[in-house]
Amino acid sequence: MTKPIKVAGIFRVDGVTLILCKKIVTKKLEIWLPKGGNLTPEIYEAKFNQEVSALLEGMKPKAISKEFDTPESARKYIEILKRSTPALEYRDLRIMINVASMDKSGGIKRNKKTFKPTMTWKPYDPDFDYSQIINALGDETVQNYLKAA
Repeated sequence: MTKPIKVAGIFRVDGVTLILCKKIVTKKLEIWLPKGGNLTPEIYEAKFNQEVSALLEGMKPKAISKEFDTPESARKYIEILKRSTPALEYRDLRIMINVASMDKSGGIKRNKKTFKPTMTWKPYDPDFDYSQIINALGDETVQNYLKAA
């Protein structure tokens, strides 16, 4: 008998936000600052803004939310984010789903040692039938969550 996979948290929101970029640049500039500390606030601010804008344009989307049980919860998170922040402060917002990796023949990839399915985050497509992946895992509760969504 197979153990059921974790149901809670199979959806999340990925994207790039200004807040995330500022956190990354703050850490980066702490390393970049000269040891003498003779950097003027104007130069620091200019360098900071330059790095943030470059990162906001070129950064790969990352997880920006906690994990959700349903795609509807993730959609609501995106709506709240769009209403509460200006459009220039985020980009590439999308819902991701944690599913088993599939090999070229359509089977599920499994860990060679534990034989558990290899899970990966993929962009969520509401039109795609995820039940084939879930059926192969043998977990009915996940199927029920996807039907409810």
